[in-house]
Amino acid sequence: MVKKGELKVSYEKNGVEINIKSGKGEIVTYRNTPLISQMHLLHKSTSNWWIYYSDIFGISLLEIAVTGIFMIKKANLVLRREDGSWQLLE
Repeated sequence: MVKKGELKVSYEKNGVEINIKSGKGEIVTYRNTPLISQMHLLHKSTSNWWIYYSDIFGISLLEIAVTGIFMIKKANLVLRREDGSWQLLE
C-alpha cells in the first residue's frame, strides 16, 4: 500500500514501512500477547460453543446487575442502632 509517500508492506508477523523519497524505512516485528491474542481469535471465531458461552455470560452479568439494584434498596431499609442491634424500617 502506498499512502502519503510511504510504501507499507505487511506480512504475518512483520511489517515494512519505506519512505519513497528518501529510501529510508523500518521493519516492525509483531508478537502475540498471550491472553489478548487468544481472546482475539475467539472474537474472530463464530463457533457455536463460543456464541452460547458468551450469551450465557452476558445474561448472568445482567442478572448480577439487576439483583444488585434490589440488594441496595433492601440495605437502605435496615439501619444499625448505636448499641449494635439492627432495626428494620417499614
